[in-house]
Amino acid sequence: MDLDDILNRAEDHETITGGDGGASLGGEGFLASVAPVSDVKTEISWEEIIPLEERQRVEREDDQRKAEELAALDTKDRKRSHAPVSYEGMDVDQPPSASTSKKPKGPAPTRKSASQKAMELKERDVRVLIRSMQKWGDIRQRYDIIVCPIILRPCVQPNRALQVADAKLQDKNKGMIIDVADDIVELCASAVEDNNTQKQTRMAAGETLTTAQKSKAVLVTYRNVGNINAETVLSRTRDLHILYNILSPLSTEELYSWSIPVDNIRPTLNWSGRWGPQEDSMLLVGAFRYGFGNWEVIAKDPKLGLTDKFFLEEGKKGEDSSTKPIPNAIHLVRRGDYLLGLLRDHEEKLRLYETSLRTKGQLRSSASPPPAATSSHSSNKRRAESEAVASVEDMSARKRKRRPTPTFTDSESSDEW
Repeated sequence: MDLDDILNRAEDHETITGGDGGASLGGEGFLASVAPVSDVKTEISWEEIIPLEERQRVEREDDQRKAEELAALDTKDRKRSHAPVSYEGMDVDQPPSASTSKKPKGPAPTRKSASQKAMELKERDVRVLIRSMQKWGDIRQRYDIIVCPIILRPCVQPNRALQVADAKLQDKNKGMIIDVADDIVELCASAVEDNNTQKQTRMAAGETLTTAQKSKAVLVTYRNVGNINAETVLSRTRDLHILYNILSPLSTEELYSWSIPVDNIRPTLNWSGRWGPQEDSMLLVGAFRYGFGNWEVIAKDPKLGLTDKFFLEEGKKGEDSSTKPIPNAIHLVRRGDYLLGLLRDHEEKLRLYETSLRTKGQLRSSASPPPAATSSHSSNKRRAESEAVASVEDMSARKRKRRPTPTFTDSESSDEW
């Protein structure tokens, strides 16, 4: 503050001296008026002002507060003395300990051992296993390619590896995986059998079933995995088993020259481009090598000759169905199931014929001595195949109505299995 400025702005006053100043100014008159008052007690003790109990309570609270403050300071000093040392930036072999981060309270969860993890399947594992069984067939025949990540190098691009395995369950127990696959197949077989029995019962009672009722998908649930198409799982496991038995003994050259041993195959309808028995045979060969439904990979193998025969991307676009080129994925699935069904019928007829030959041979051997062996097993097999094909032709000539192909729903656009 500027004192000179304050003095310059100050007002001048005159003080009148003399007189007793009056009673209000603390003069002699005022002192004379208060002089007679002499009964005021000036010496007052704390006992009279604050009771003893209140003072003791306050003292106890003060002592307790001081003790808590001392304890807090002691704890803080102890934590500071045991603070973790940071080794960041120092030349040490081990990284900084993770104990510096705050750990959640409560007991730590117990970790499962590798053997315990190997004996359990999550819902995702079951789904992938079912999908792989629909793609490869029998778990015992294709266990390695279903469970383990196998890398193939087809003739598409020799320098580019191709992953074909799906399940990636190599850390799981093999016996447990096989048991689960068997349980799934048994569940699907039981559901299909019950459904057929119900249909026969309704038809025997005089009820007429519609086409939709006859071809309705049979769905089951296994380990919280729902919408499993029982007919698809059952037929693929059975039919791909037959396909494996036929094609697995062949060499690579024989494989690409193989043709399906069935004549008078139903032709395709309104497919874009030429499609005949050669394409049907290579479709099954591709399913054997790369998995049923793996159409993109099958189309990339030039030895199959199907590179320009699939229209997978066109089937995904939102175009008019009448203008889209076919086949796309759903057409290939239906065609593949139809061809597998023909192959299954052919093998069943062949097996029945061989069984009848063995039975006739046993009957003749009981009546007369066995003749000299003039034919080999291969000639019998060729004869059986020819008669089996003839029976298929005869069946086609009589135009017997085949059982409608089940509506398989393993395409990418469906939620059913």
